[in-house]
Amino acid sequence: PKAFKVRLAKELVTMYHSEKDASRAEEEFTKVFSNKEAPTDMKEVKRSTLKAENLAGILKELGLAPSTGEAKRLIEQGAVKINKEKIEDWKSPLPSDKITIQCGKRKFVKIV
Repeated sequence: PKAFKVRLAKELVTMYHSEKDASRAEEEFTKVFSNKEAPTDMKEVKRSTLKAENLAGILKELGLAPSTGEAKRLIEQGAVKINKEKIEDWKSPLPSDKITIQCGKRKFVKIV
């Protein structure tokens, strides 16, 4: 079934856009969902604009979690990664360099 879905998606994108766009979309899908890598295009936020002081507050502020409580739950359950490393303490500070936060399987934000 997966091969048919991929083929159908590629045909639809080709129909409405182009063969080149369809190939690019397929490569991006494979990269993110099959190879579990970060997407090419993701939201970038400057560190200086963040007001929250702990990771749970930052997830809420970035829109990765609807509330601080939900952010804490996601962190404690291992659904949050910083630079591909699971974080399990919601009180942990952010590293000082550029980082990529992943919340769940599909939400990514780069902090610069």
